[in-house]
Amino acid sequence: MRRGVALLCVCVICSLSGCMRPEPYVPPYDPYPYSFTDSSKLAYPKSLYGAQRFVQDARALWVYETNAGARYPSESAATMRGDCDDFAVMLAFYVQEYFGYDTFVVLLMALVPWLDDHGCAFVSASSGVAYDYASCSEGTYIAAYPTGAVYYPLDWTVCPDWTIETHGWFPEIGGKLFEWYELAGNPQLSLD
Repeated sequence: MRRGVALLCVCVICSLSGCMRPEPYVPPYDPYPYSFTDSSKLAYPKSLYGAQRFVQDARALWVYETNAGARYPSESAATMRGDCDDFAVMLAFYVQEYFGYDTFVVLLMALVPWLDDHGCAFVSASSGVAYDYASCSEGTYIAAYPTGAVYYPLDWTVCPDWTIETHGWFPEIGGKLFEWYELAGNPQLSLD
């Protein structure tokens, strides 16, 4: 009888303290819950927030890696590695084709000897995707012709470290604005 009462007391105490009920599983916190290439994650929301979040995540996750040519956007998104042309093509593709905002890519020639040539994606300023660019000093935005609309850079950082004084247009291509598909998969393109 004592054993039965003792067992009953242990069961009551354990059930009240939670020792018999396992804690519900809580997955570990994932600071990057969205992906275009990882099927275990949700796709980015098709919204302005989703576009802004994609650009922020790409900046945070990107690992600079020199390579020859410009990769296709899905390849860059899967590895989050590459150089500036890979980053620019990837951002321009997803921001335009998935989120629906107007983009282009610019190839810039370094005008000072200690800097590298550079590729950078640009997005329409009116889209709101580059909302954080407003905190930067002027000098890296581009007015696209013939419309005169303003486009903000989507570079490694919110405020690029290049200006028109440090980088200019390649003379042989002039002020050409490229669509992402004109550069993606180009084995000859080699910018740092």
